[in-house]
Amino acid sequence: MAPRVSDGGRLLVCFDFEGGYGMPHDVPFDLHRSARLILDELARYQAHAVFFVVGRMVEDHPDVVREIAAAGHE
Repeated sequence: MAPRVSDGGRLLVCFDFEGGYGMPHDVPFDLHRSARLILDELARYQAHAVFFVVGRMVEDHPDVVREIAAAGHE
């Protein structure tokens, strides 16, 4: 079920999207798959989000950052 805002306002969604960069343990993390799952879910609800990403992720995975922006997110 899609989230609803009863007063006709907007729902703000923000992600602190560090991928594996903020993880305290060395665990497997599929950044590309995770980003795709989030973007697909946002598209499903026609929602836009603000993504906060660490600089190192931008350097290492500019394609993921471009995909987030291309989908209309900040």
